[in-house]
Amino acid sequence: MMETHRLKRISQALCASSFIWLAFIVSAAAQDATLEPVTAPPNGLTEIGGGSSDNVENDAPVNEPDSSEQAVEEGQDSAPENSLVTVPQFLNPNTIAPSVGTTTVRTVRFLTTSDFPPFSFVDPSGRLEGFNIGLARELCFEIKARCTMQALPWDELPAALERGQGDAIIAGLRMTDETLRIYAFTKPYLRLPARLFATGEKATTRPDWYDVEGLTIGVQERTAHAAYVETFFEGIEIKSFENQAALRKAVRDGEVDAGFADGVQTAFWLQSRNAADCCVFVGGPYIDTEFFGPGLTIAVPNAREDMRQVLDNGLRRLMRSGKYAELYLRYFPVSFF
Repeated sequence: MMETHRLKRISQALCASSFIWLAFIVSAAAQDATLEPVTAPPNGLTEIGGGSSDNVENDAPVNEPDSSEQAVEEGQDSAPENSLVTVPQFLNPNTIAPSVGTTTVRTVRFLTTSDFPPFSFVDPSGRLEGFNIGLARELCFEIKARCTMQALPWDELPAALERGQGDAIIAGLRMTDETLRIYAFTKPYLRLPARLFATGEKATTRPDWYDVEGLTIGVQERTAHAAYVETFFEGIEIKSFENQAALRKAVRDGEVDAGFADGVQTAFWLQSRNAADCCVFVGGPYIDTEFFGPGLTIAVPNAREDMRQVLDNGLRRLMRSGKYAELYLRYFPVSFF
């Protein structure tokens, strides 16, 4: 009976988190980082760059690495030289993708939202910006396609793609059994890990934060992170809090030894005035697709497998060239990996 009750609690947490895990992942963090509230831009198309598509084989496979190059495996960290920030990499940039013909993708009309900082938001000058916007812009230059970006409310994105208003959604649409019947998804270009965080003083008192036996770990109640701790962390005391603000206060005040929460949201809080340099990440990232989702991808209609392959190839090239790392460091100066 106890095991059945435990599984039921995990299921409830996962079901609740599946609706909010991405749409509101940085809402509190954005407030802490003093991002000003913005209004959505007009629904007109915004040109985001890209090279000329005339007579360009934009979907050619990525070349094999030279014998002098060391292949970078999926999941291995990469960063520009002298960088102290860990930059994740989830695509092998040296993978040769299957050829899909020549010049099959001349334009890409991206659909996104404008209320998902730091991934997509309107800056004080009224310009649509964010990690997803920058990634799409660099991707279009890489595959030499003309591209536009249109911001719409979240719940209007699927219908807009279905009626041909756009070609691809770059807004954190989650892969599920239902969405996989409708869309083809690129490989994840960013995963969203969970992290432990503690005060700077406590961080130095424990050499191995993967061994948390005997500690008191704080979590936000009814979340996938709480379910994960209940499932996999043994020999600890779990203390639940109503919201992230209460959890962070408990960590800052020493009420718990560490908090366990979303890495992106926590990274923005760590660099905010509210954190006051109290705390740091401890241990490493926790990545589990069942609990924390498969990560961020680009969704295209199932009929556009050619576009999916071209976008995947372009993402690999961005990682190989170092442009992905530069973009990551621009938007995530405190890495959540």
